[in-house]
Amino acid sequence: MTDFTRIADSFMLVAMMVAALLLLPLPGPAMAAVAADPGPAAQLTEQRCTLCHGDYFYTGLRKTRLGWEITVWRMRISYDTQIQPGEHRKITAYLSRTYPASLGWRLLLWLPVLALAVAVFLRWRFRRRPPAAND
Repeated sequence: MTDFTRIADSFMLVAMMVAALLLLPLPGPAMAAVAADPGPAAQLTEQRCTLCHGDYFYTGLRKTRLGWEITVWRMRISYDTQIQPGEHRKITAYLSRTYPASLGWRLLLWLPVLALAVAVFLRWRFRRRPPAAND
């Protein structure tokens, strides 16, 4: 077993352990905190989103800002909801602030980039050098 193989195996083991720890559920905002925010964005979200499904549908989801953007756009385009462009921003901001993705999921999005960077470094560090020519 070469040094490179041992290091790569160790890296993969550590990466899997870190990923498992990051995916542990973190406590999300309590429903009491959500109910305590009766602002215009919360009311707008409730008015628009509960036309097609109950609030139980989106209160159980945890997404990044991009995930909520995509979800609201999908509802606007696919299901022809009555969400106006100005309302879209307010609803997305409210959902991403109130129902954010866990820290583990947000960091998990960067795991492939980190793995690629480490793989490139290890490949560079342990590259095979051609034998020196003796003249």
